Amino acid sequence: MNNLNTIEQLAETIKARQNQMPNGSYTASLFQKGENVIVKKLGEEFVEMIVEFSREDKQRMVSETTDFLYHLLVMLSLKNISLDELYEEIEKRAK
Repeated sequence: MNNLNTIEQLAETIKARQNQMPNGSYTASLFQKGENVIVKKLGEEFVEMIVEFSREDKQRMVSETTDFLYHLLVMLSLKNISLDELYEEIEKRAK
């Protein structure tokens, strides 16, 4: 499987949780709690990621970066920003 496909599948799952709001879903609970909680969680994950980079424990860096990416995808979904929009911006910057 293409790695970008995996991220796209995760983004689609997050969007589905946002739309369906299933009971017991951590993702749905974030959307229910609202933007302030999502922003706070995203910030916490960013700090945890940076801390692990300074400690140079590769496995923890990977783990915390994954947590940050997940919460970033939640925020993007909340703001209706698609991965395609990010890809377009990345392509502009790559030229």
